[in-house]
Amino acid sequence: MNDFTLEEIYLIKSCDSDNKSGVIKELEKYLNHVDAGMEEIIHNALDKLYEITDKEFIDLRNYPDDVMM
Repeated sequence: MNDFTLEEIYLIKSCDSDNKSGVIKELEKYLNHVDAGMEEIIHNALDKLYEITDKEFIDLRNYPDDVMM
């Protein structure tokens, strides 16, 4: 899954938006309100999101929930 960590996948799936640009905007807003550890996770997720296609994003959003437990 494009080297996304489970933490990054869970973070992306928790966003309200269902499209890549909306998730990117939401995560960028989070950066103003999180601690350093979470900031690193968000930056890593954003770096990867910028590089994937819309199709890859859809696959990421559809990543099975049961794998994350």
